[in-house]
Amino acid sequence: MDGAGADRTPTGELATWLPPQAFPASGEILADEIRDRGGPRRLIVALRRLPVGRVYQSVGQLARALHNRRRVQITARPGGAGTAGT
Repeated sequence: MDGAGADRTPTGELATWLPPQAFPASGEILADEIRDRGGPRRLIVALRRLPVGRVYQSVGQLARALHNRRRVQITARPGGAGTAGT
């Protein structure tokens, strides 16, 4: 990504790689779309970690799912003890 004036928010970055007509689609299909467009590997990996079979209707919905998944991974601790820092 050249970054020249690119929106660095998660939604903006996803929108850079995923056109509106890519939706609705599953995380697996959207990951393939980003891969085919030469997108960043970290986005492809993140999309492939989303729940299998879930269909996303928009970039905004996809960004929220990624944000929520990341938040769960950060707050979850091994052994089931979590820290809710919010």
